[in-house]
Amino acid sequence: MAEKLTSIRLQLLGHPCAALGDGSVPFGAGRPGQLLAYLAVRGLWQSRDEVAKLFWPESPKKTARSNLRNLLCKTAVALPFVPIESTEYALRVNALSDLSDFDSAVQQGDWETAVQIGAAELLQGLEAHATEPYLLWLQSARLMLLTQWTKSVQALLGQPSRPIEQREALAEAWSLRCPYDEEAVQMRLKLALERQQQLAAASIYNAFDARLQAEFGVRPSRSLERLALEPASSSTLTPNSGLAPLNEPPMPRDAARALGRARSRLFGRRLEMRQVEALLAGGQVRLLVLSGPGGAGKSTLLAALFEQCVADGEAGVCWVDASAAPNAQAVVAAIAAALGIEGLQGEGNAAALAATLRDRPCLLMIDGAEQPDLAAPLALILDRCPHTRLLVASRSRLQLDQERVLVIDGFPLPDHDETDPAVLGRNDAVRYFVDVMVHAGKAVDMAQDASTLAALVHAAGGLPLALKLLGKLTRTFSLTQLLDSLRAHVAGAHAADSVEMGELMPALVASFDRSWAALSPPEQAVLARLAVFPAPFDVGAARAVANTQLPLITSLVDRSLVRADGAGRLSLHAGIRACVLAIQPLSDGAVAAYIEFYVQRLVTLAGAARVKTVRPFQQFLRDEAAHVEHVWRMALHRRAYPALLSLAQWLFAEASILGSAADYLAWFAGANDALRDEPNVPEALRAYVLAGAANAVRHHGKVDLAVRQSVAALRAAQQARHHDAMCAALTVLAMTYLGVGKLKEAEKLIARLVALGVDDSLGTLLDLQSMFSMVNADYKTALQLLDRVIAINRQLENSNAAIGSLINKWIVCVQSDDAAQASKVMEHAIAACDAPDVRRPLRATVLLYAAQWYADIGDLVRARLNIERANAIDIQSLTTQALRMKFALVTAAIAVVDQELVTAAPPLAEVLAEIGRGELPSMASATFLYAAKWFRMAGDRDACLICLRAIRGGLFYTRGSNSVPAMLQELGADPEPVANAGPGHPRVDLAEVARNARGQMLALLAETQRTTPR
Repeated sequence: MAEKLTSIRLQLLGHPCAALGDGSVPFGAGRPGQLLAYLAVRGLWQSRDEVAKLFWPESPKKTARSNLRNLLCKTAVALPFVPIESTEYALRVNALSDLSDFDSAVQQGDWETAVQIGAAELLQGLEAHATEPYLLWLQSARLMLLTQWTKSVQALLGQPSRPIEQREALAEAWSLRCPYDEEAVQMRLKLALERQQQLAAASIYNAFDARLQAEFGVRPSRSLERLALEPASSSTLTPNSGLAPLNEPPMPRDAARALGRARSRLFGRRLEMRQVEALLAGGQVRLLVLSGPGGAGKSTLLAALFEQCVADGEAGVCWVDASAAPNAQAVVAAIAAALGIEGLQGEGNAAALAATLRDRPCLLMIDGAEQPDLAAPLALILDRCPHTRLLVASRSRLQLDQERVLVIDGFPLPDHDETDPAVLGRNDAVRYFVDVMVHAGKAVDMAQDASTLAALVHAAGGLPLALKLLGKLTRTFSLTQLLDSLRAHVAGAHAADSVEMGELMPALVASFDRSWAALSPPEQAVLARLAVFPAPFDVGAARAVANTQLPLITSLVDRSLVRADGAGRLSLHAGIRACVLAIQPLSDGAVAAYIEFYVQRLVTLAGAARVKTVRPFQQFLRDEAAHVEHVWRMALHRRAYPALLSLAQWLFAEASILGSAADYLAWFAGANDALRDEPNVPEALRAYVLAGAANAVRHHGKVDLAVRQSVAALRAAQQARHHDAMCAALTVLAMTYLGVGKLKEAEKLIARLVALGVDDSLGTLLDLQSMFSMVNADYKTALQLLDRVIAINRQLENSNAAIGSLINKWIVCVQSDDAAQASKVMEHAIAACDAPDVRRPLRATVLLYAAQWYADIGDLVRARLNIERANAIDIQSLTTQALRMKFALVTAAIAVVDQELVTAAPPLAEVLAEIGRGELPSMASATFLYAAKWFRMAGDRDACLICLRAIRGGLFYTRGSNSVPAMLQELGADPEPVANAGPGHPRVDLAEVARNARGQMLALLAETQRTTPR
């Protein structure tokens, strides 16, 4: 089979048709052609599940796989000669293509063939009716092809022996494919000036200028403007033009090497290029230092600036490579050699050089100017040579009065939660990383690898050298392996079998060694301790953890080893931090000081939040979230039990202070697993960890496990005689019993909390009592208690907790059938969400409750408005499973009320699937209610009755729950639904009901779609 397929060719570039054998068969419109194109471009075996998800992203997995089988059958009929191979789990097209020829040509350096094959847009005409994931993949595939084609064009344009007519045609084709690429326009201008066609050059520039302004509202760079408006003769490469009295020797080897480095390809840095132009243009800045850590690309940027100045014919521009010079005298000698000046030796060579340059315009570009005694001779030159300017690349600042510093850091990073391949493909850090990977022979799939690429770029801090080394390592390691190794290393918890940083990127560590060796022992000690910080930190934290004073920290800032981010915030570049940890691992003293500092801050702010205001505490948890999590994990890893106890106590109390501890529940569950078999864990800590783990499983409906863990937490707290831990365990146990309607047990626990003298100033006890009254249908008492809680939270300026209490009040109004009051409370909750300190998940939750409420009362306009507002918060990027399912449920609810059977079924089936797996039972009541309404519209009375009878009492009520008896009566059935709360009722298996309802719903939907005329 494989031998036969090698004679079959698929044309994938240009017009979408497949050349099979001697004839040609069009791909055709629709999904058969899209499927063939995707498999042919990918080449290797592709998972059936991934392909199905690509074409049916919104459908359940089983439905998507079924649709894929049908599509394969249609493809076999429409394109009978297409060589699609399939197994139970994977698919592929095993055939050669012109895309394969293109890749081979690029790998072999056959640029003419690559340019010819890749001239057309990849897979034109396949966008029609494509899904969003397919369009994203197609866009990323086109971007990768265009990148390779552009490099092939540049390679041909770099051949001076090629006739100028061919180079002009190549440059024009490049400009047409990339209409906003300034490099393409620059090449066209240079070719026009080479022909002495000044008017043509001006026309090209003006067209590009108009296009940029019309599309983006920006102007081209000043260097491009100068190139277009100056005569061609001024573009001659004369490194010493303007130094008439001096001899003009051949271009120095260092300068030629700099030009070669610049032409190798400068990624990004357009902003920095324009900043340098603006600073040097007016003549006010005579000493500009490009300062930044090793590997940030200072030398590459300086070389690009040198090439630009040479091409522009700037007077007296000269390149000096001082990176190997041992001292300042050697640097001055290198400057003299680059200028062609002989006979400058000895200690007075700086004065002699200044005398020679006194009245001549000169721009000296000095790379690697890091000699500790260099400031004095450069200051002398600036003082005695008024027409001399210095552009210096150095890891350290020179500390001169005339100095202006431009910090060159890593590439700008994409957003942490960015997953759009198109957006990531335009990020310079990702582009550079992908470019290195492609040159290393590693295939890149932006659609599939987007999140991993973004995470790796963040782990490397966007540092060009680190990205370059990581890109080359992809020949040996997978992206995931590299990411895991980096994360483990910088976390300070390296596994025994993982790769060390020195092994992973020895060149990066070797580059950093020079900076490390230049530090004094006290500076090395401070930097090693500061490496404990994984995220930005303030000056106070730096002084406390490093046990030092401000001058030493400032010295590290001047050496580009610590970044000053403004407002007293500092940070370590991710690449530098990794190198420091590779040279000197974290000391126990640094870790202990780091943990102690943030634990004490947390304890102090949390204590103040009990009696004053919670805003400083909220601000701390928001600004220092990365440090709080890092401290928790380091304390857990090192078994620092006292610190863990303090953290556990106050993070658990965060449920009372801020209204929700959902962000930390996973931490408690993980700590419970880690410490379960540890014999020396303090009982108070064990109590908090068990209580937090019980709270986590309670949210997932695992009632029996939550009860067992809460009881174990209570026993541990009693053994430790720890009052707050006992209250925590009792609170979780009471909430668990309330959630399943065990009112007597919950009432006893609330009475025990009262007997323990629980302080109700934070509303913890009041919240429990209001929940008890709500479940017990004592709505008047519940409202009174909730009003007191809301007043307390407003006094403490606790917006998040106040909103939570408003939602509980709304639920009480709904349950008591006070629709008017419920609407007012909901509007107050929505208005309160506009406060800047309200959490995104809470804001989204409120808007979803509002959308569901308005759908229930038939106000579809407001329902859709609120769900759109919730969607604008980027609901899909939130990690809370319950919130994603809530969004799906509300979407289904609106469609049910609007009597849209087909639209309502997929999201409703998704939520039923989660409940069928035993997850999110708290949403079962509302879900079964909308499923019952769906079945009633579909005419399935039996399925409707089963869903109505499965509705049970719980914490999450809807207005529709009260309409269940009326719906049953309309159907001529028993008006009382079977419930789980009372001892006299049989227990309903919610998961089984959900699974059966989902299956029946999908079967009914399929039958409806099959019988509905097209």
